[in-house]
Amino acid sequence: MLKVEEIEQIRQAYHREGKSIRRIARELHHTRRVVREALQSAGPRRYEQVQPRPSPVLGSVIPIIDQWLIEDQQRPKKQHHTAHRVWQRLHDEYQFLGAESTVRRYVQEHRPISDGARAQLAMIPLAYQPGQDAQADFYGAQAIISGKVTVVHACAVRLCYSKLPFVMAFPHERQEAFLEGLAQGFQCFEGVPTRVSFDNPTTLVREILEGHNREEQDAFVAFRSHYVFASYFCTPGEGHEKGEVENLVGASRRNYFVPLPEVGSYAELNAYLRTRCEKERSRRLRGESKTIGELWEEEKALLRGVPTVPYPIGRLVPAIVSRSAQVTFETNRYSVPALYVKREVLVRASVWQIDVLADRGSTLIASHARSYEREQDILDPRHYLGLLAHRPGALEHCKAIRQWEREGRWPTIFGLYLTALRQAHPGGSQAAIREYVKILALYAEPSGAALPEVLERALELRCFSLEGVKLLLRQHGQPDLAPSPLALAAQPGLASLARVNPPAPNLRLYDQLLGRQELLAAASAAGGEG
Repeated sequence: MLKVEEIEQIRQAYHREGKSIRRIARELHHTRRVVREALQSAGPRRYEQVQPRPSPVLGSVIPIIDQWLIEDQQRPKKQHHTAHRVWQRLHDEYQFLGAESTVRRYVQEHRPISDGARAQLAMIPLAYQPGQDAQADFYGAQAIISGKVTVVHACAVRLCYSKLPFVMAFPHERQEAFLEGLAQGFQCFEGVPTRVSFDNPTTLVREILEGHNREEQDAFVAFRSHYVFASYFCTPGEGHEKGEVENLVGASRRNYFVPLPEVGSYAELNAYLRTRCEKERSRRLRGESKTIGELWEEEKALLRGVPTVPYPIGRLVPAIVSRSAQVTFETNRYSVPALYVKREVLVRASVWQIDVLADRGSTLIASHARSYEREQDILDPRHYLGLLAHRPGALEHCKAIRQWEREGRWPTIFGLYLTALRQAHPGGSQAAIREYVKILALYAEPSGAALPEVLERALELRCFSLEGVKLLLRQHGQPDLAPSPLALAAQPGLASLARVNPPAPNLRLYDQLLGRQELLAAASAAGGEG
């Protein structure tokens, strides 16, 4: 390889002295190709690697990295592995001992071109006052829930001073999900900031007016009034106005959702996300002298306290109870007590629950877990037990009871008690069922939650009557209440009975009576033979 002095000598000979390439090559002992290259560029020729360098540390994990980068092409673009995440997984899962810079360089060189660097806009560094600002946003991601790849919608909220994050996943981004995410975020922060910044989602904003003025949704205004904070809506298309939460969105999607978390339910997924957010408290951000948790302790004192009474989050929809004691919401039918058939009610739909309210919303009559499937019947057997007491023939095919049996929610003791009642009842199986459905009706009463435990006691005592079970249920609810003896002398109308001293019973009379019955039975048998 030529040195810069040799290149200069070639160029001087050619340009100053007018020598030909062939003559320069002959005099300076270089090939004509080398001379031509020196004439093209005055700089030193760069070394070109012919064979790849050996990688004794990285080489064993290169197939794994390549497989992850290939799998990323089937995932959402914002959930691809970053170089740091690749190194982190190799370190945790494969005990990789190489440097992060080595992995970062390999990922940068081998990542598909379509996922290259993006243009970055210049930003002005900002500083926030403690307790003043928070930012909120929604974003989509994927997770494996009950073995199925599912698109989830995550609500991200971040305090701007301490950078404390909060992330919660939902099945959708409707208004009840946004408000639930904010409420849970305030609980996590143990306080409410003065102002929260948002984009312009239709769940919160009805119409965008001039500047930063907005016509807001009534439910959001009521929620904001309950928690007492101000809202700020960014300029449409200018997400950098809430850069703190935008950074949280990207970081949580790349770290919390890579690889795809495998969970059994949204509750398990949100427990995992909450744990990841809490781990952030021990992290110190660049340029800060304290950890996120320490900054949050400073900020927490300046946050407004969370109201002790939670805001009732949910959409209110009017409905009429059908003859099958059900109300319909989004193609699904939810049961209510049969007492309310053909009456107008209100359905309050929160993210995870359906509440049915009567008397213009003042009385809660039914609650169910919300279903996001279609055309499902979500039934509570207790809503039909009163009807079963009058229609015992429907017990065998009662859909609500069969549904709870499949889900494992119907107490096993109920079936055991019915089997024992059929064997013990003198009136036969049908009479036993009539008595059983009357006993089941107690399960729908306010104290009926204790009925499974009471029936276990009744089974031990061989108690197979409605009145007996009622007595046991009452004793279960008042275990310290023992019946006191009747004080006859203290009752004006019964005082004379206190002076009555009846003689002790003569049990021999019963023996004589039994003897006479045996003689009569023998005589009757003899007469029949004659």
